[in-house]
Amino acid sequence: MVDRLLKDMGYEQPGSLPSEIVDWQSAEELHSRVKESLSILSDDERRVICLRFGLYDNPLTVAQIAARLQMTEQDVECFEGSALEKLRRFAPST
Repeated sequence: MVDRLLKDMGYEQPGSLPSEIVDWQSAEELHSRVKESLSILSDDERRVICLRFGLYDNPLTVAQIAARLQMTEQDVECFEGSALEKLRRFAPST
């Protein structure tokens, strides 16, 4: 789950991860960094990313998220795209 999110944030392979990510000492620190990263998103973007990547449960499809949040699939894709763009900008440079 987190691996997929990191990849979508621009970290293509484990070898390309910045040393800050490789050096994380605990799951708590990872959780803290993910939470910090998600804090820059709007509420809708954060909900879509959490559901899409399964941060609290199993990952959902675009259609499942649209039904759950009562929005169109196009809206879900738009929120996901804008969220990932923000997260890429927020991510430390490699």
